[in-house]
Amino acid sequence: MGLYVTAISVFTIGFVGRIVLHDYPNFETVMVASFLSAMVLPRNWTFIVTISMIVASDIYLGYFGGTK
Repeated sequence: MGLYVTAISVFTIGFVGRIVLHDYPNFETVMVASFLSAMVLPRNWTFIVTISMIVASDIYLGYFGGTK
């Protein structure tokens, strides 16, 4: 149970941080969340959480399936 809560917490920190701080250059919350997940989660969970965080935030910001 604790592993799921940790993974969801790290995903939420990275996703919300990227959405909220999107307009500020050189402020990488995804990198910080990736390092945190590498420290507290097993290797396969780290990969899944990091990639899903990036893909979900890219979809929310409109980088997939549309023109800007």
